[in-house]
Amino acid sequence: MKKTRNIRRLWCLALALLLVGQLTAIRGTAAPAGVYFTVADRVVLVMEDATMPLQQDGQWYIPHTVFTQRELDVTYGRSVDRQTAYLMTLRQRLSFDLAGGLCYDQSGRYYYNIRAIVRGDYVFFPLEMVANFFDLNWSYRSTSLVPMIRITDSSSTLSDAVFLDAGATLLQSRYDDYLRSIAPEEEPETPSVSTPSGQRVYLLLSYSNFIDAQAVLDTLEQYDQRAAMVFSPDEMEGQDDLLRRLVGQGHAVVIAPEGTTESAVVQELAAANAALWQAACDKTRLVYLGEAQSSLSQAVEALGYTVCSVDIDYSPYPLTGSTRASRLYSNITGRASRDVCVYLGDERAAVPGFGNLLSRLEDGSCRVLAYRETVE
Repeated sequence: MKKTRNIRRLWCLALALLLVGQLTAIRGTAAPAGVYFTVADRVVLVMEDATMPLQQDGQWYIPHTVFTQRELDVTYGRSVDRQTAYLMTLRQRLSFDLAGGLCYDQSGRYYYNIRAIVRGDYVFFPLEMVANFFDLNWSYRSTSLVPMIRITDSSSTLSDAVFLDAGATLLQSRYDDYLRSIAPEEEPETPSVSTPSGQRVYLLLSYSNFIDAQAVLDTLEQYDQRAAMVFSPDEMEGQDDLLRRLVGQGHAVVIAPEGTTESAVVQELAAANAALWQAACDKTRLVYLGEAQSSLSQAVEALGYTVCSVDIDYSPYPLTGSTRASRLYSNITGRASRDVCVYLGDERAAVPGFGNLLSRLEDGSCRVLAYRETVE
């Protein structure tokens, strides 16, 4: 009997260890810490590490992108010198001195110990203070995936419970996209060939966001380099200041038509050049075509335009830091050709890695130039 009891104890112990192991495995699949859904009323913001809400000194801070969704009756802006960020409605305004760490309202009243946090190109505002000042509501709710911080104004008619039920599919999609974005990516291998000295590097950048584009131009100006900015005809509308700065500083403007027929592309090129002429008294003959438009290349060139030829398409690999910048630099300088054209894609360069890349190219005696019609 005693031997039987010992065997039963061993079986119970083994079963307990098995259950512990299963629970540990389940916990191991839990969501990463510090990951949240950020929701402006009904709009679920794209999940990015750079724009996740954060806690500091016991306070929640939310990114300025919350106030660029037009879902809340509060507008975000930033001064030309980028030293002041502000939130405003028709009647109220909060200004944050980013250099001095101060906050004051439209009447000049200062709010001490209240400041905004700057991380890269993103400004984070103290949630509780901003919500109280502009009469906003906010909530922190757990979901089946990751916690959610939701900000609403007085006009919102959707409760958190109803929103979570109606938006379950969208939340799952946003979370799946985030998990894919942080998964290891396969990057192009660097060719093992001799490096020619003094390469000419042509950078193509795409920016529909005025503030992000200004940040990139500031970085280029800091390193005294030139690049080419790619716009669709629609993106040129209302961007007069940006277009004037591009032309005035010697950067190139490239038209990226969205049509897939010759007639549509011809109309778009004419409209884009009309907008460029009205804004900066300049015209461009440079065109960027996507894969779906490759068959139009000959027709576009027959009209007298130059189609930009890309050697390295790095748009799937955002320059998230020095490691990515180093890999791209090696990819550029590892090519035998004297001229190398790199496409960084849409809103990929307004991160710390862009300045790091420019610094490496400068140290490597590479010339960063604006794409021209004569580039072969």
